Amino acid sequence: MKTYIKNILSSTWYPDICKSELEYKQLVKLFHPDLNKDLDSQKIVTHLNMLKNFYEKGEEYNDESGKFNTNYRLHRWKGDIQLLKKSKSNYDKLIHIAKTNFDKDSFLHFMNYFPSNLEFEGSELQYISQYKCIPLSTVIKKIEANEKVKHINWIYSRMIESLVLLESLGITHAGFNPDSVFVVPEIHGIKITSFYHMCAGELSTISAKYKLFYPAQVFKTKIAGSYIDLSLIKKTAIVGLGDMSGSGVKLRSDSLINPTVLDYFLYPEANAFNSMKKWRKILDSNFSKEFVELKI
Repeated sequence: MKTYIKNILSSTWYPDICKSELEYKQLVKLFHPDLNKDLDSQKIVTHLNMLKNFYEKGEEYNDESGKFNTNYRLHRWKGDIQLLKKSKSNYDKLIHIAKTNFDKDSFLHFMNYFPSNLEFEGSELQYISQYKCIPLSTVIKKIEANEKVKHINWIYSRMIESLVLLESLGITHAGFNPDSVFVVPEIHGIKITSFYHMCAGELSTISAKYKLFYPAQVFKTKIAGSYIDLSLIKKTAIVGLGDMSGSGVKLRSDSLINPTVLDYFLYPEANAFNSMKKWRKILDSNFSKEFVELKI
C-alpha cells in the first residue's frame, strides 16, 4: 500500500492513475479522510483532484493567434480563425512536400518532429498527441536552474535536427519560439507547431511577439532561409537558459553556462547542417552522454 500511495503522490498525469470516472470515484472513496485514517489520505485526495482538474480543464495562455489551451495531450488553438486556417494550410503543404520528397523511413523520421495530426473541431484547431507534450514556455518555468543546461542541450539538439530536415526541403518555418516548440519528456523529443509564417522563397509575415529574435537581415531582404530559423532556435535556447530577452547578455555572468555553448548560440549562421555538426562537436567536447529525465 505504501508503494501505491507513493506512486499516486508522485504522479503528474491523471490517466496514469485513473482510466475512468469509476476508478476516480473508487479511489476517492478509498482514501477519503473520513473513511481512511492514513496520514496521507488527505494529500492523496487533494493531489488526485488537482490532476483531474488539470486534465479536464488544462491550462491557457496566448499564442500568436490568440487563446490556446492544453492538458498536454489535447492541444486546442482557439484564436483568430484566419491565422488558424493559414497554420493548418501550411501544415498540410509541409506534410505533402515531405511525403513527396522523402522515402517511407525518412518520412517517418521527419514526423518525429511534427504533429501527426492537426484538424479543425468547429472553430478550434486541435492536435492530439500520443505522449505528454508540453509547450517549451511552460517547461522553462518548471525546471530547476541547475538542470536547465542539460535539458536545453537535448531540446536544442532536437530543434536543430528538425531544422536540418526543413532545410533539405527548402522550407523555412519562420516561427520557432518557446510557444511553438513543444517538449515530449518521455522520449526526449519535440513537436514543432504553429505554422503561421512557414514559407519558401519570400517571407511575408513574422511573429510580432518574438520580433527581436529575427536576424536584422530579414527586415531588409525578406528572403526566407535557414538563417532565419537558426536565429530563432538559438534565441529560443537562450530563453531556455534563463535570459528571457534572447540576447544572451544576462548569461555571460552565469557560472552554469558554458562559454563555448553561449558563443555558439550568439553566432549567426546560414546553414543548418553545418551548424548541427558544429553543435554536436561542442556537446562531445564539453558534456557527458547521458539520458536526463525531465520530470514535469
